[in-house]
Amino acid sequence: MAIDHALIGRFVSALYAADSLEQRFQQYGEYIRKLGYAGATYAFSARIQYELLPGLPVLFLHTDPYPLGFLEHYHREHLEQQDFTVRRLLGGEMAPMDWREYELHGDLSAQEIDVIRLAREAYGIKNAISIPVMLESRGAAGVSVISFQDDEPFKALKQDTLEILWRLTRLFHAISFADPDWSQRFIEPVYHCLSEKEVALLHYRASGKVMKQVEDETGIDYSVASNIMSNMRRRLGGVNTERLMYLFGLLSAFHDLPHQHRPLAGPRKEP
Repeated sequence: MAIDHALIGRFVSALYAADSLEQRFQQYGEYIRKLGYAGATYAFSARIQYELLPGLPVLFLHTDPYPLGFLEHYHREHLEQQDFTVRRLLGGEMAPMDWREYELHGDLSAQEIDVIRLAREAYGIKNAISIPVMLESRGAAGVSVISFQDDEPFKALKQDTLEILWRLTRLFHAISFADPDWSQRFIEPVYHCLSEKEVALLHYRASGKVMKQVEDETGIDYSVASNIMSNMRRRLGGVNTERLMYLFGLLSAFHDLPHQHRPLAGPRKEP
């Protein structure tokens, strides 16, 4: 399919006209359905989340309609730990990933293949493409677009539409990432995993001030503050203070520093 620049222009206008992040993703869903796909999810994970808070469920946006039973199963069983697209994205893969191709020809574990088969056999997701849109020091994000079509029709659909699908997906992320709604949806829940005192102490430590003066600014007694920090590091897997402060700094930096995205790899050309 030749790139339809008028369609892209209408898509961008629709995204900017949306009143919220969720509405924006529904607009994305409408456009990918016009291409021939059934639905999609968008997910983001902060680095502190996948390094220190693996029990925090991955946060998704999903189009309507979408087989929500699969997302519920994914959350319930923490399938992100067995999802090959997550592993490859965090390993640096930025090109679109066809689930069926990897199932048949990729170097996947038995558990990773089981996730793909679960989606197909239990929830009707016969084919899907995951498109990485972000990988940087602060976190990672991607979109997975699904289809209920069998392999051969899906191959034809992919051949005809992958380039424009990739462009629409990148545009959705770029526009959404610059919106404060994005932080409220994906960053605030990470803060909620920490107590108010833990957050106050992390902000205080990040300021570079000495712990001996912590009570003057936070109202938390020095000995209590030391115990809170020790218990928090223990709860987060024994992370040392320097690493904890680095990861918290990355979390706090969203929308405060210029975005520095890793270059995105476009769809591989078919031979």
